Amino acid sequence: FNYKVYNMANLRDRSVLALNKMLTISSSRDLSIEDFNDQWKILIYDEDCRDIISPVMNVGALRQKGVTLHLLINIEREAISDAPAVYFVRPTEENIKRIIEDCSKQLYRSFHLHFVTRIERPLLEKLANELVQTGNVKLISKLVDQYLDCIVLEPNLFSLNVKDSFISYNDPSLSENQIRLLINRVSVGLLSMIRILGTLPIIRSPVGGAAEMLAQGLLSTLKENISPRGPAHSLFADSLVSDRPRPLLLIFDRNSDIFPLLQHTSTYQALVDDLLDHRLNRVTVDTPPKDIVSQNKKKTYDLNTQVDVFYGKYAGAQFPEAVEANEKELAEVSQRESEIRSKPGFNQDSLFNITSQENNGKDLSEAIESLPDILNRKANLEAHTNILHAVMNKIATREVPTYFELEQSIISNGRVVDKPTVL
Repeated sequence: FNYKVYNMANLRDRSVLALNKMLTISSSRDLSIEDFNDQWKILIYDEDCRDIISPVMNVGALRQKGVTLHLLINIEREAISDAPAVYFVRPTEENIKRIIEDCSKQLYRSFHLHFVTRIERPLLEKLANELVQTGNVKLISKLVDQYLDCIVLEPNLFSLNVKDSFISYNDPSLSENQIRLLINRVSVGLLSMIRILGTLPIIRSPVGGAAEMLAQGLLSTLKENISPRGPAHSLFADSLVSDRPRPLLLIFDRNSDIFPLLQHTSTYQALVDDLLDHRLNRVTVDTPPKDIVSQNKKKTYDLNTQVDVFYGKYAGAQFPEAVEANEKELAEVSQRESEIRSKPGFNQDSLFNITSQENNGKDLSEAIESLPDILNRKANLEAHTNILHAVMNKIATREVPTYFELEQSIISNGRVVDKPTVL
């Protein structure tokens, strides 16, 4: 499940805002006041919550929030008794068991528990009973249901990270109870999106089928959680402001428009996602060897439309246009670097010799100051060169042009004309 949000708030910024608030354990109510106790902390998460954080907050952003160490909950961890720990996990039996074990070992100074969805009462009672019996209740400083079960990939794109959802919904062997569990999973994810968006939508769907079931499930979940006595009323308080414009949430069954599944576009971003190992805004490619003896090495790059200037500009461009732009900009940057390095007086000690040059000192100083930005831009363009080459290799080996022609034939004829080619 991937969704686009049009003409609304920046989902990425709002997701970062919610995560920053979660990571703040300051004793001061004013979050703008720096608190010494909030400078250092440990972040413990499970794989699902790691996937929620990683597309919007890198290691540097976590460090700015005082996170000096981030670890998975299901691994063995050493005690750091003088540091507080922020837990961000899914409320499951296994995770609750690990939290109880960590408290019994007193691994951390204090425990700030944040669950990605609402923790059900039986699990909450189990946690409370175990903590009372072991005398570790005092270690728990906070327990919050965050409603953040939604992966924000771009300012207007998010995913519910439900694997094989289309296949599952169309599996004739599924029972009605299994279908309801799937719909409940999606409705909880959409509830999280609404919490991040900060505005209650108007929900519409066709009558009958899975789309209507999902719309009704989401509506009942909203009513249950945001009512005056609901468990998430305080989190959705801003969304309940009546003078805000409300977006329209349209829910359709994928089967109502099957052609988009056969229309693979040839934009840079689409081809990266279709042909390469691309997940959660990270792509892994084989880099060419430096010599004949060396072997290909895998390298991972972050692809972020807000941070990466080139990707932000050409992600939606046709692939040949992105290739041409990359070659042109890389040549310009390399030429600019060569001009700076060829200036008289430029060497390893240039920064110290500038003041002694009366005529050229100012120009050389400005050139040297611009060099780090040029080198960063060059490194970024070289990374995209590797990605573009990897895409071109996949296009050739997988005969993508032939596949594209076959797709167009199916769409135009409304049926499969050449079955042997498809197989």
